[in-house]
Amino acid sequence: MLLTLLSILQAIALDMLWSKSIAQMGPIELTPLYITAVLQALATLLILIMVWTSFVSLLMRFVWIPSMLDTALPFLVGILQFALIEHARPDRLGEWFILQSALILVITYVTHIYYKKARLDPENSEFFKSLSPATWRDMIPEFVWAFVAFVVGMAILMLDIDGWLKCATIVVVVSALAHFVIQQNKFWIKSFQSEGET
Repeated sequence: MLLTLLSILQAIALDMLWSKSIAQMGPIELTPLYITAVLQALATLLILIMVWTSFVSLLMRFVWIPSMLDTALPFLVGILQFALIEHARPDRLGEWFILQSALILVITYVTHIYYKKARLDPENSEFFKSLSPATWRDMIPEFVWAFVAFVVGMAILMLDIDGWLKCATIVVVVSALAHFVIQQNKFWIKSFQSEGET
């Protein structure tokens, strides 16, 4: 049920990204504004992929009985994604960074809650028996990422940052997101390998 709900939300998000950002870019120009717009659309797409893989790796791998909160949290994630896509253009880059920060914090919280519930279900015990429970210290990279995104967003809003500097901030975001997606893929492979060894 949660996977179906998330699939619908992600399909709507992808359609929004295409119609509001990618389809309106126009002819290719080698200007800071155009390059920033392209990289911002790419970063937003990577964020959608990150959200999808975060949920799918949980929902396809583990079993637990969802609570009412579990079924409501994907809507909060969806609303933040839609807001992020709405601001995925260079003239709203500051707000886009702040929304990215909020989304990272929510995804971190949601996946932590889901993992805690999955750990309690006996059907998942084989996977979790060799892993100690996660602590807030394990989430420091996500907290740092959210904090930096918030600070960068506020700086863009308060200072007159334009041109290639905006472009450089997006390059850093795309690199960080690509790294995060690769790490998720490694965890995905490891989780199924550990199951096959038992």
